[in-house]
Amino acid sequence: MKSLKNMVYFAYAIICNINQTFHKGIFMSKKQILAIITVTLSFSLTMIDISIVALALPSINKELNFSTLSIQWVINAYLLIMAAFGLIGGKLSDMYQPKNVIITGLILFLLSSLGAFSSVNSYELVFFRAIQGFSCVFLAAPGLKLLVEIFPKETVGKAMGIATGTAAIVLTFAPTLGGIIVEYLSWRYIFLINVPICLIAIACLFGTKEHEIKTTKHPLDIKGFISIVIALFCLVFNIMESKSLGYDSVIIISLFIIFIISLISFIYIEKNTSHPLIDFKILANHKFILSVIIAVLAQMQLISLVYWVMYFQNALLYNPAETGILFLPVYILLGVVGIFSGSIIQKIGPYKTLIFSITILLITYLISLFLMPNKTYLSMLPALIGIGIAGTLLTNPLKLLVLESVPKEHTGIALGTMKNLQQISSTISLAILGAVISHYSLGATDIINAAYFGFYNVMIILTIVAFITAFIIYYLNFIKIKYSI
Repeated sequence: MKSLKNMVYFAYAIICNINQTFHKGIFMSKKQILAIITVTLSFSLTMIDISIVALALPSINKELNFSTLSIQWVINAYLLIMAAFGLIGGKLSDMYQPKNVIITGLILFLLSSLGAFSSVNSYELVFFRAIQGFSCVFLAAPGLKLLVEIFPKETVGKAMGIATGTAAIVLTFAPTLGGIIVEYLSWRYIFLINVPICLIAIACLFGTKEHEIKTTKHPLDIKGFISIVIALFCLVFNIMESKSLGYDSVIIISLFIIFIISLISFIYIEKNTSHPLIDFKILANHKFILSVIIAVLAQMQLISLVYWVMYFQNALLYNPAETGILFLPVYILLGVVGIFSGSIIQKIGPYKTLIFSITILLITYLISLFLMPNKTYLSMLPALIGIGIAGTLLTNPLKLLVLESVPKEHTGIALGTMKNLQQISSTISLAILGAVISHYSLGATDIINAAYFGFYNVMIILTIVAFITAFIIYYLNFIKIKYSI
C-alpha cells in the first residue's frame, strides 16, 4: 500500500510540474541564455562520450585488435582520469575565472577528439581518451560556477535544472546517431561529433561577457592529489588485469601494496593539510555518509549501461545502429524524468522519491532476470525502463539530503565529495563488472554464450546492489522518522 501511495504522489508531481512548466517561464537575458547553452553543451560532451563510445566498442575492437580486457580501457581511461582529476575541478573554478577554465577544457576536448579520430593503434586511442577525461575537469564544476555567478540566487536552481535536463535530452539522441555513424561510416567519426559542439560552446562563451568573478588563491593539495591518483590507478588496474596476469603475479601484488600505501598516505595528508581535497570532518555525519553510499551504489547502475550495449551486440547480435535505437527508451526516460525531477522531489520529498525509484528498479530487474533466458530485447526492456526512471530519481534527491546534512559553509565541498566518489564508483564498477564478463569470455569458444552468461552474472550483481541500496534507503527513511533528522 505504501509503494502504491508513493506512485500516486509521483504521478501527481509530474502533472503539477507539467502545468507549471507551461504557465511559468524563466526570463533570461542574452548573456544568461548563452551561458545556459555553453553549460548545456559542456555537460553534453561529458555524457555523450561515454554512451556513444560504449556502443562503438565492438567495432573499435575489431579494427585495433584490443585484448578482451584492454578494450575496457577505452572507457575506463576516460573515467579514471575524470575521477582522479575531478578532485581539483572545484578548486580550479574558485582559483580562476570560470570562463577561462571552460574555454581551456573545450579546446582540450576538441583537440583530443581529433586525436582519437586519427588514432592508428590501441595505445594512441586510450591516450587521447584519457586527455578527454582530463578535459572534463575544466567543464563540470566551472560550468556550475558560471551559472551561479551569472544568474540571481532565486533563479540559479532553475538555470541548473534547464542545463542538466537539456543535456540529458541531447544524450537521448546520441546513441541512435552514434549507432548509425558506426554502422554506415566508421567508429572514428563518432569523435568528430564533439568538434561542432566544442566550437558552438566556445562561441557562446565569448558572448557571455560576465563580470570579473572574485577568486581565491588557496594552493592545490598536490601531495594528496598525487596519492589518490596513484591509489586509483593501482586499484583499477588490479581489478581489470588480475585475471589475465594472475592473482599471484608480481605486478598485481606490487600494485596492491602501492595502492594500500598510497591510500593511507592520502588519508594522512588530507587530515593534516589546511586545504584538503576531501574534508574528512563532514564524514562524521551519518546522514551524509548514507546519502553518499546510496549515490555511489546508484552510479553503478547507470555506468553498467556500457556493458548492456556490448551485450546487445555480442550476445543478441544487434548491429550498432539497431542497438542505438533499442536504447532510446532508457535515454528518453533519463532525459524526461531528469527535467521533472526537481519538481517531483519538491512535491513528494526526497525520501519518498528515493523509495519509489528503488522499488521500481528492483521490480524491473527481477522481471528481466526471470525473462533473460529467452535472450531477447523484450526480456531486457523492463530493466532498461527501470534504469531510465530511477537513474535521476536516485541521485538528485541525494543532493538535497547532502545539503541538509552539513553546515552551510561545507555544502560546496560536500557536494564535490559526493560527485567525486560517484566518478570513482564509475571507474571501479566498470572494472569489477568487466572482470566478471571477462571471466566467461577469456578462452571461450562459443563467444555468444560466453557473452550471455557473463552479462547474466552482471545482472545478478546489479540486482544485489539494488537490494543493498533499497535497504540503506529504507533505513535512512526509518532514522529520519525516528530521530527527525
